[in-house]
Amino acid sequence: LNKGDFTLTKFNTADGLPIGSLYKITLFEFNDEILFGTENGTYRFDKRSQKFITDERFSKLPNYKKKKVIFSVKEPGKGYWFAFLDRSQGFRNIEFYRISENLNLSKIFSCVFTILYEHLKMTIYFCDNMKSV
Repeated sequence: LNKGDFTLTKFNTADGLPIGSLYKITLFEFNDEILFGTENGTYRFDKRSQKFITDERFSKLPNYKKKKVIFSVKEPGKGYWFAFLDRSQGFRNIEFYRISENLNLSKIFSCVFTILYEHLKMTIYFCDNMKSV
């Protein structure tokens, strides 16, 4: 890269990013736009105001402001697959959805992840409560 090829700009909570999310942001693409998944919901960057604002396009999801996109994949011609992490109940619940480009949602399944700490040895149990929808 040459020195004049790009501009680097620092953004933080003063620019609209939620407190506590600066090291836990997931970038993902949806309908040709880059979105930012945080533990306080999904954000997008507004070029005009130069601020991050809450993105409401996933508002059909229950408790959507507490869901963080942790994974997304575009399925050619059919929309997207998303994995959302929700920690609002005190445990890790991961929900998988298929979302069309016009925002029709269909829940595929959810899975509760439990991590137990025994004498500083970590034991991880995956999907001890898997629900297919």
